[in-house]
Amino acid sequence: MKRVKFLYNPQSGDGKMRKQLDVVFWMYQKYGYQVDVLRLDENSQEMDLFPEPADTYDHVLIAGGDGTCDIIVNEMLARGIETPVAFLPMGTSNDYATYIGMTQNVEESLRQILTLPPQQMDLGKVNDRYFLNVFAGGYFTDFVQRTDNDLKTSIGYLAYVLKSFEVMRELRTVKVRITAKEAQYEGDMLFCTVFNGISVGRMKLAMESRGNDGLLDVIVLKTTQITELGPTLIKILRGDESALADPGVLFFQTKDVTIESLEPIPTDVDGEKGPELPVRIECASNRLTVLGVSAHL
Repeated sequence: MKRVKFLYNPQSGDGKMRKQLDVVFWMYQKYGYQVDVLRLDENSQEMDLFPEPADTYDHVLIAGGDGTCDIIVNEMLARGIETPVAFLPMGTSNDYATYIGMTQNVEESLRQILTLPPQQMDLGKVNDRYFLNVFAGGYFTDFVQRTDNDLKTSIGYLAYVLKSFEVMRELRTVKVRITAKEAQYEGDMLFCTVFNGISVGRMKLAMESRGNDGLLDVIVLKTTQITELGPTLIKILRGDESALADPGVLFFQTKDVTIESLEPIPTDVDGEKGPELPVRIECASNRLTVLGVSAHL
């Protein structure tokens, strides 16, 4: 009998997965799988997530947000486990799972996972750590992810206008040097993002991103006059890709980029605290076998 290892975080996304467990068991039973379950909790970092031999399972199913998925994928690769992986978007932020075509309909997502052919997908790699979706640096990054979803739903465009004014009151710039074969930049910036995926905080920016193109999408918001950034900030907060053509934005695709700074700045990797600069970020082409992919190929 085929076997799947199912890891889920019961706290992710306000506990959404707990209500869907029977759907998971039913679908895998229907397709002839034995399901081995590991429930993740606050002590998971001290747990041995994969005590079994590396070839025990036909695939690994992870239910959680970007942070949970990132941690488990890094654990697998560090142990040399090359088993195919599938993702259910059950967190607060599910940028990567959404990017590859998963939906909030668990039954439909599982059907994709169990019937579509596996795909070799790229990963980002910052220093020695892999990431699924995005590396971000700078003081603006936190604001992008904090636009209140209820506010966006209720008043739409005005929410982004209000948020852009809030951001401009609190912005800090940093001096950086960004070096790649395709582009170089030395000067002040508000933030930079290096995408393997397409969105951050569910705001789509890297619209040219493809999951197995061997390239990362780099977006840098350079410092012009802060007072002139309002329209650009609104576009970014709305996920409007026309922002990439604005004069204050540097956009390019690359396989390898280095980011340096003379001062400490906050960084973020798939929603978790990232490393201090300098960092080297590479595209690990076709590094992960992923099931259920239906988008951005």
